[in-house]
Amino acid sequence: MLNLREALDYLGIDAEDDMIINNINRQIEVADRHLKAAVGDDYPADDPRMKEVALMIVSELYDHRALSAKEENRINSLARLYMRQIRLEMEE
Repeated sequence: MLNLREALDYLGIDAEDDMIINNINRQIEVADRHLKAAVGDDYPADDPRMKEVALMIVSELYDHRALSAKEENRINSLARLYMRQIRLEMEE
């Protein structure tokens, strides 16, 4: 699983406050859960490809953490995917 420093470096964030740290930690947890759902609970977290995918997910979440008024009726594809995964997990 990613650590906070890896995510902050990937995002190019060098000034951290509690709000940023809390948001990034939450996004790391979401990325981890997404990869577990998509690949399996025992996904190879130390595989560089998995780390890159996790970083891409964190970046997507960080960059699109708030919808503008123009986008209020549109949910990005990543959010739709998460909702579909959770629905399928709940049906099991």
